[in-house]
Amino acid sequence: MDVKSTLFVVNPTAKAGAGRRQWEAIHSLITQDSELSCDLCVRFTEGARHAIQLAKQACFEKNDGTQTENVISDSVQRVTRSSARRKDRRFSTVCAVGGDGTLNEVVNGLMQVDAAQRCALAYIPCASGGDFNRTLKRPTNARQIVSSMKSWSRTKIDMHGREFI
Repeated sequence: MDVKSTLFVVNPTAKAGAGRRQWEAIHSLITQDSELSCDLCVRFTEGARHAIQLAKQACFEKNDGTQTENVISDSVQRVTRSSARRKDRRFSTVCAVGGDGTLNEVVNGLMQVDAAQRCALAYIPCASGGDFNRTLKRPTNARQIVSSMKSWSRTKIDMHGREFI
């Protein structure tokens, strides 16, 4: 997975706010890791169904913040160290950061996009339930998650032929 071409859709209220703290720990570890360190594009959800919109929009947005089509809202929060260094290319991946509900919304947003333009899906668990993550037997500790990002690979799952990272 190329972290540089990934949009992280973060649910700050997952696990009664603990999701935001978990994301902050993960974000800090990513920026400290020489193999992963880059300008990250992060959007925080603002309420129910917002992750659907963010995921759908990511498929049409260049990761320098400009639009390829007129679908971007004003509710964008960007976390970068220097957006001037960002390459002019589209997002290849949308990473849901939250619980099963956030993941569900991101999947629904991606599935509303034509397959030729659809981003891949990645998932970082930051919630109390985590049924999907338990099924995949993925790590939940921030250090283990960041370490595993270096070797993430695409895996097909039953989602109309889409791939999961």
